[in-house]
Amino acid sequence: MPPADGTLVKLMIVPYESSKAFADSLPAGPTFEAQINPAEYTDAVELEMNADETPQGADGNEAKIKGIKPRTFTFDLPLEGSGALNANGRHGGDPGSSETLIERLDAFRETVGFPG
Repeated sequence: MPPADGTLVKLMIVPYESSKAFADSLPAGPTFEAQINPAEYTDAVELEMNADETPQGADGNEAKIKGIKPRTFTFDLPLEGSGALNANGRHGGDPGSSETLIERLDAFRETVGFPG
């Protein structure tokens, strides 16, 4: 939900080693701020089921929840390195002052832990 004052809030990706580190607010690396917010995203949660266990006194197998897999977020993240956008992600930037596309990609890779 956007702030009441109309301030533009951009997507921030913050890496954490674990849910404990998240609870303790201990990021595992640098934060990545999107230049342009994704137009849409999906948020998926998947349950791990164990159908092999038969409940005591039951006639058949009943699937039980074994665990919850980590949440998966999917979105297209536009990256811009021509300088066409200013610091607020709006057109009208200074081509000489913007990060290059390679610098943006490197910053993203460092945040998400993808060395490739």
